[in-house]
Amino acid sequence: MVLTDPPTITTIIPTYRRPQLLRRAIQSVLAQTYPHFQIWVYDNASGDETADVVAEMAARDPRIHYYCHPTNIGSMPNFQFGLNRVATPFFSFLSDDDLILPNFYQTALAGFQAHPAAIFSATNVLCRDYQDRLLAVSNLQSGFYPTPEGLLMMLRREHPTWTGILFRREVLETVHEFDLATGIISDFDFELRIAAHHAFVFNEEPGAVFYMHPSSLSQVEFANYQRIWPACEHVRANMMRHEHLTPTVRAEADRLLDAWIYRSLMFISIVATLRWQFEDALRSVDLMTRYTTSRAQVRGLFLIIRLLQAFPLLIFPLRWKYETLRIIRRFLLHIRLALRGIG
Repeated sequence: MVLTDPPTITTIIPTYRRPQLLRRAIQSVLAQTYPHFQIWVYDNASGDETADVVAEMAARDPRIHYYCHPTNIGSMPNFQFGLNRVATPFFSFLSDDDLILPNFYQTALAGFQAHPAAIFSATNVLCRDYQDRLLAVSNLQSGFYPTPEGLLMMLRREHPTWTGILFRREVLETVHEFDLATGIISDFDFELRIAAHHAFVFNEEPGAVFYMHPSSLSQVEFANYQRIWPACEHVRANMMRHEHLTPTVRAEADRLLDAWIYRSLMFISIVATLRWQFEDALRSVDLMTRYTTSRAQVRGLFLIIRLLQAFPLLIFPLRWKYETLRIIRRFLLHIRLALRGIG
């Protein structure tokens, strides 16, 4: 392939020992309807056939580039390494086990054209499991989100998944690095810090697919209070440093963060209980009391977990009910997406 125009987009793909999934991720970028991009693969010292897979693909397409660290520097430092090397006007992040859909870059660039003030242009992201079943899709509505409305909207509802976000390089003048202390939710923190300063645009059309599977970092770590709760407090500390926000906005952001942390800890306590990790579940419930003035729900959850700890066989029907509800939610999700024309 010969392209005379220089690349305008850098696709950052950190990877570690997933050569075949990496191949799928790279192929999804090569299938873009917008061709002026470059792919940078940052290998975290995989020591397997990853280098051969990339070399084979790069031999057919010069837009693919490869860098291998001499030692494993960790997941988020690898993302940061790629971020530090961006030299194109736009960039995006793509995990090696996810993919982007063919119109992603074209749709995101159209968002910038319609809203020049936006610092990032986000598309919808389909969440699928390792059997490729659709689990979730963003409920955000298409539109332009100025600051601080966009920031508060993220805290009230949800933040765009960064697999489906195209960033302007200028964002690095404001938020130039990840806060590694925020761990598994560093993407959430990164987007909040951006939205505290800049506007963004969102398009409901799907632009990417995010996979949840047994070995994915999100699946393993999000249901662990030791990973989530300290990270939540770092997110709060970062938010409170935005002195340019009015006291009213900062107070509302603080309140919404309390609610977000409360919901996260409740989810963790439920998942931990279903996994028979009762101590983790009880610790999560104890932490929940810091983020609500209504103790009845917390007390009720505590008593239920204690009951299940004493009679663990009761968890089996609860697991069945939980899985049944998940199936019903997936069915309703498919109906909702079909009505919206999203496959």
